[in-house]
Amino acid sequence: MVKQSNEVMWALTKRWNSKMVKFQGKHWSRSEFSHNGLHNASQVSGNQCGVSARKDTTEKNFRRIFTLATRNGRDHNGKKLNRANSQAGAAGSVCDIRSDVNKAAKAINSLCYVDQREKTMALRKLAALSRANRSGFAKSD
Repeated sequence: MVKQSNEVMWALTKRWNSKMVKFQGKHWSRSEFSHNGLHNASQVSGNQCGVSARKDTTEKNFRRIFTLATRNGRDHNGKKLNRANSQAGAAGSVCDIRSDVNKAAKAINSLCYVDQREKTMALRKLAALSRANRSGFAKSD
């Protein structure tokens, strides 16, 4: 790899990284744990559940997949044995919900260690993601 100066690396990474985009004088977050899109420490590190969405193409059209990510409050500094194909990681778990928005809402409401305020914010983000990824449009070739 060619060595680059610090000025060149800063010019390449100063506007965005994997979880943050900077434009119009604001810092926006791509993190699933940020419920309103702003990048600040109280949302990104404080929230216990997060919702994101993606589209997968199928033969006829596409399908929406909602991802529910949760954090556990345990310390993840030690050896953790996971089963094969487990959804749980060292710091949390990720669950893909393929079928419906209503099933994703039911999964959010069934979280037992998350307070009602955070559930409401996650449901609002789920509704916004559902509107943004509507399935009423055909695939264009």
